[in-house]
Amino acid sequence: MPQLSVIIPTCHRNDFLVACLDRLQPGVQQLDSAAYEVIVADDGQTSTAQQLIAERYPWVRWVKGPQKGPAANRNAGARAALGPWLVFTDDDCLPDAGWLSAYANAMAANETITVFEGKTTADRQRRRYDEGAPINETGGFLWSCNFAISALAFSKLGGFDERFPYAAMEDVDFAMRVKAQHISMLFLPEALVVHPVRQMGPNKYVDFYKSYVCFTHKYEQVGLGFRAERFRQLFVSFFRQSSQLIHFQFRGWRSFLSEHAFIIKTIFMPSKPV
Repeated sequence: MPQLSVIIPTCHRNDFLVACLDRLQPGVQQLDSAAYEVIVADDGQTSTAQQLIAERYPWVRWVKGPQKGPAANRNAGARAALGPWLVFTDDDCLPDAGWLSAYANAMAANETITVFEGKTTADRQRRRYDEGAPINETGGFLWSCNFAISALAFSKLGGFDERFPYAAMEDVDFAMRVKAQHISMLFLPEALVVHPVRQMGPNKYVDFYKSYVCFTHKYEQVGLGFRAERFRQLFVSFFRQSSQLIHFQFRGWRSFLSEHAFIIKTIFMPSKPV
């Protein structure tokens, strides 16, 4: 039985998935291939990665996702896992050759630790305002693109909350529940994943808003403080990000406007717990 089960959610991004899986191949990763398995949970509707995996990556297990968003898709991958440890990354991430061995070595040396958080960097500097990537170079974020957790702890936490339909706030919610349960956690800079910088259109904030509503409804008291913080952030962000927009010579200005319209909208979202 493998020690580590790598969970990769995907949806209509086979070109990104190929680059990710190429870096997880046996012989590329520094960990013995018998010590880990790779599971791709596929939410694709118009196309899937099943044939790609069968033809090019026979060592990868493909599972059909529930098509309810990335949180539910990660849970589907976790349910198929055989190992006592779950390691999460995303289909557009590029794991370092020592990524899995760093996790395995840390697990062997720290038997009381239940969650390990890896280091996530960008592949280049931003060139436009509407570009970005999740960065975690010093720990404390527990982004879903790079962390490991014991399968037992993941099950006790109930996995990712499937009420979050989009890729926003579901990992913040998960991290909050980990901390609320006082689960031991350790940051591993050696467990490196590179996240390519992507251009994100202004329409992303439509989906983000739905996830923020879900978050503030779930944590009513936190949501009140969260809204107050967003009100302060509106002013700080406007002036600070304005200099960024100028730095990028107004490339991506539509996202600047959408971002601040989104912040205003979150301030006045309805407060009703679910």
